[in-house]
Amino acid sequence: MRRAVLVCLALSILVFGACSKFEETETGRFEYGIKLLKKGDKAGALDQFRIIDSLYPQSPYGAYGRTIVNEKENFLLESVQGLINLTGKHEDFLPGYRSLAELYLRLGWFDPAMETAARCRQMNMDKTATADLIIKILMAKGELKKAESLLDSLKSLSVSSPGLSLSEARLRINRGDFSQALKIARDIRRQESGGKDLVVELGRIYADLGWVDSAAALYRKTAEQNRDDYFAQAEMAEALIEISYLGDAQKILKRLTKDSLDVYRVHDVKIRLLEKKGEPFEALKLGREMIPLFADEISAVVRYAGLCVKAGDATNAQRFIENAGSYAVRDSLDDRIQDEIAYYQLKSYMGENNWLMADAVMQRNQEQMPRDFNTLYLFADIDYAANKRTEAEIIVQEISALTGDNPFHHAALGELYNRYDSVRVAEIYFDKALEIDKYNISAILGKMSLAAKQSRYQEALEFLSRQGEYAGFNSRIFPEKALLLKKSGRYDLLAAYMDTVITRGPGAIPRYRLALRIDIEMNGGKRAEELLEKMLKANPDDSDANLTAGEYYLARADYDKARDYVERVQKESPENSRATLFMAQIEEGSGQIIRASELYHKIITEDPLNGPAYGALARITLEQNGDMRDIMNFGRQAIKYDPNPEHLVTLGRAFMKQSRWKAAARHFELALEKAPDKAEYAYYYGQALIKEGEVVKAREYLTQALNKGLSGAMKTEAERALQKL
Repeated sequence: MRRAVLVCLALSILVFGACSKFEETETGRFEYGIKLLKKGDKAGALDQFRIIDSLYPQSPYGAYGRTIVNEKENFLLESVQGLINLTGKHEDFLPGYRSLAELYLRLGWFDPAMETAARCRQMNMDKTATADLIIKILMAKGELKKAESLLDSLKSLSVSSPGLSLSEARLRINRGDFSQALKIARDIRRQESGGKDLVVELGRIYADLGWVDSAAALYRKTAEQNRDDYFAQAEMAEALIEISYLGDAQKILKRLTKDSLDVYRVHDVKIRLLEKKGEPFEALKLGREMIPLFADEISAVVRYAGLCVKAGDATNAQRFIENAGSYAVRDSLDDRIQDEIAYYQLKSYMGENNWLMADAVMQRNQEQMPRDFNTLYLFADIDYAANKRTEAEIIVQEISALTGDNPFHHAALGELYNRYDSVRVAEIYFDKALEIDKYNISAILGKMSLAAKQSRYQEALEFLSRQGEYAGFNSRIFPEKALLLKKSGRYDLLAAYMDTVITRGPGAIPRYRLALRIDIEMNGGKRAEELLEKMLKANPDDSDANLTAGEYYLARADYDKARDYVERVQKESPENSRATLFMAQIEEGSGQIIRASELYHKIITEDPLNGPAYGALARITLEQNGDMRDIMNFGRQAIKYDPNPEHLVTLGRAFMKQSRWKAAARHFELALEKAPDKAEYAYYYGQALIKEGEVVKAREYLTQALNKGLSGAMKTEAERALQKL
């Protein structure tokens, strides 16, 4: 009896403990759901929100919770639709309007963002919070004077907040007052005010001013302080990827990966990491694994379509973006969401220079899409690319009426004219942008580009120096400045400059890779090992750092050292296809052709879109006098999935073996167009032209090959052929 009483008592304690996790109200369950979501328990959170719907059918909190889940998962289109539905049903639900305004802002839908923020103000929302939101929207719209005026009026009333301080820092940058902007940012960081929600913007201010390592330290610290917040850590990983601190992002992702199959966000961050590493096929492979689990989420479908475009899989890109559009129509989603899907489709194609597909889609959807700046700009870009200059100019006139004092629009128009060789007009627009926003990175890069096009390298460098001490270390600008210094032949200045660039971002491996390439091209690689040592000391466990070292030694045929670095990566990440590719190349270079072929076959089995592996198999099969059908199949797959012109040469050589001189010549010509400085390509083209009977052209290209430094047996053959001609 006594034992039964104890059991009942224990059960009652457990039940009480379970119930005491939250207050049994709609808001209590909502807060508990958010708590579960922070832990990464998405299913548990959704259960709580469903219970709210059941127990409190008139409550907005169940639907609101689901919009938060979608926002955390980066399903922004679904979250927007949920908030539109929610605020339509609960017109006095202030948190819904605030969230909707912020999401509109994230999506770049500035007019509805401003309308919704104004609604928040009418509902007596906290004035400081509303003003902070409105200022952010004004700044994003490019209405900098209005934003500054509103901020000044608030300061005169002694109204302040960390968010307003960040806006002031950003506006100081726009005015060219960099030192004061940095001081404000450092004050916010020192006071640790504003919480994690403002950390990303604070880090971006540091990064924009060239202090990338300070931004990374801030993101790492925030991730460590929020170990109990799953999505806050994911956000910090995304921020680290943005500044190319990929090793730090990888460490956070390892913590988040456990038991996260139902959470899309962590997989999306992994995909971003792979994209940043320049591995579009690996990104597509992961996306392909995830899409069946999230096929009902339009945002995930659109995202996967974008991955297909980047990997050159136009067929699936078209299929999935059309699926997203049909889902939006089926579910009667807001017109803006349907327009966004159509816009994204066009932008994706143009981002991959597939203007033919973009033009076809535009012709089909043009009448239904809105006539806002971004959409019209895209239409003009497509028309210019399709050589429809008259149509493009008509659209540009319509765009100009929408530009006003928006420096971002002026810079965008400058970029458009610069792309299509209207240099004088481009410069006018870049100058207008810089009059309004003195630190408009796009306009600065545009002005540098205009000078560089005319080989006025010193003028471009002098222009950059006038933009202030911080501009030269901005992540978008420093590669262009390095290129200008290289073209000017100033290796002494360039080496010192790259050392400073690395010092400001020692965790960003692309900086070392750029410094390595410059040193090899301009200095014979004399500092290469010093740079590698510095990189590995700062990033000892970074797979990208070890693969960079492995790639360097592979290119120099030092296969033992290359193998050592690649094996370090394989030990930690056996599935790393880039490491497997390098190992295959090491085996090939070491003469282990059978083992190399096995590895290349393993790669294409696991990743059917891996162009370099197909290219290697085509080359090996050709050199081993293998089956011509295999050579042609591997070569065509290589060309389809990898832009490396070597694959064109391999196919050209295969056509030569088949006495198909015209096809061979065409492939060599295409390779030469992509890499005009390659002496071997000119040699192969010249030999194919001889077979076609094009004697004059053959003589021209064989002579070019010799002048470009052709060596060895090819040089001997070229000289012999010229004597015969």
